[in-house]
Order: sequence, then structure tokens, then C-alpha cells
Amino acid sequence: DYNVPLDSELNVADDTRIRLSLPTINYLIKNNSKVILMSHLGRPKGEAENKFRLDPAAKRLEQLTGKKVKKFDQIYSVQIKEYIDTEMDYGEIVMLENLRFDPGEKANSSEFSKSLASLADIYVDDAFGAAHRVHASVAGVTKYLPAVAGFLMKKEIEILTSLLESPQRPFLTILGGSKVSDKIKVIKKLLGKVDSLILGGGMTYTFLKAQGYEVGKSICEEDQISFAKEMLALAKKNNVNLVLPMDIFVTKEFDGDAEKKLVSVQSIPVDCMGLDIGDKSVELFKKEISVPG
Repeated sequence: DYNVPLDSELNVADDTRIRLSLPTINYLIKNNSKVILMSHLGRPKGEAENKFRLDPAAKRLEQLTGKKVKKFDQIYSVQIKEYIDTEMDYGEIVMLENLRFDPGEKANSSEFSKSLASLADIYVDDAFGAAHRVHASVAGVTKYLPAVAGFLMKKEIEILTSLLESPQRPFLTILGGSKVSDKIKVIKKLLGKVDSLILGGGMTYTFLKAQGYEVGKSICEEDQISFAKEMLALAKKNNVNLVLPMDIFVTKEFDGDAEKKLVSVQSIPVDCMGLDIGDKSVELFKKEISVPG
């Protein structure tokens, strides 16, 4: 999962995800494999955009491994397949272009899935954060290749399983992300396990609207409001402390130079969208997290 943040000069600003992939990559190299990396970056609209190219990730991976990473400017082509089949050395690393430059990725196109699968003999999934997506590179390709989990995926699953099956008390979870719909099963499962659940990110606004608050132009899944209401009721029934932000920075447009102001979650203007949490929310979350076990 090389969906990493980039700075204004398109350099990798945080290489954590790249570093975490190294054990799997190094294992494959050590075992004389041809390593073909694929990932998405950002949210391009199904076509190539220079600001979302994976070149910065390839450059950083070269620095971390000390090995040349051949980066292609396309996701799939006859030339790419020919290079992998006939010219690529065992132990070499290549990286395909941003998968989301092709609309077939998010559409889970069988044709696109087959194209990706044709490049390899085995599929290794090491992107736990994207494992829930029904996309070609996650779900589709597994129909045409034997699939295994990478070391990072294995570690994440083991940690999550341990937390859910035998958690230490009090058990608190922080959940973020923009979409409630991506985390329906996770939220339901957690509300039967945790003592406290802190919600942040874009999903906050769906829950705030479910409580009757105005959320303005904030990201909000209208079709998930009834689910949010159900989860609020379930939290109360299970005596789970479900914690939402108290204050939010809002702006009239999503622009780094746009004027921002801090408001209570009960006072989000109709013509504004919520961005990040405010100081009161930070203190509330810190207080909740610091509750002694």
C-alpha cells in the first residue's frame, strides 16, 4: 500500500507504509523472485494525473532497499509483459503505474484483473488498509492467480485477532476514514467488544447528522444515517462510550488558502464544510485515551 502523503515538491512526506512493506519485498528478493509492485495513490478520476504518479514512491523504495526500481509509466502493456517475461532479472523490482489511472481498477473489471494477473505467477497482498475494497487489484486478480498474504498483512491480522478475542480492559478503539459504508461490519463488531469507541475523520459528519446536527457541506453519507442511528442506539445498549468531536474547523471551500474558523459541532454553518477537529476535541480524545487500565 504505497498510498503515501507527498509534499509540495512531490516527495514522499511519510515513508512509513513503504518501510513496512520491506520485509515482504526483501523475502521475495532473497528467494530469487521477480517482484512486481502495484498500488494506488490518491483519488485520480480514472485517468493519468502527474500529481498522482508513483515515481516518488519508487524513488524512496530505491533509497530504502539500495536496489534499482524500474518504474513503468503505464499499468499494463504488451511491452511491460514482454519485459517481465524475457528481460527482467530474478531479484529485480519493478513498479507499475498508479492502478487508479484505469477505471477498470475501481470497477473491478474482469478484463483489467486478467491483464494484471497475466504479469505474474502468484499474488501477494500486503495492503491491509485496502483489503476490504472490491477492486481489480484486490479482489479481481485473485480469481486468476493463487493468492497469499504478505508479512505485514499477516502481522496486522494477528494483532487485530488478538485484540478482538482477548482484549485488555478498558478496551478503546479509534476509528477514522471518510466513509461509514466502508466500515459497517467493523463498527458493528467493535460495539460488541470495546468499552470506548472514538470516531474521527469524514465519517464523523454522518454520525453528527444522525444526532440531528447540521453538517453543512461536510462529507456525509445520507444513505448511512439510519445505520449511524442504529449504532448510536447499540452503543448505548452495550454501555459503550461512543466519543465524537466537540468542535470542528470549517471552511466554505476545500482550499489550503481558504479562511477557516473553529465552531462547535452543534453550530456548523449551512454553507461550510467540516475539516479537522479543534482543541476541545483533542483534549476530549486525550482524556478518553488516558483513562487508566
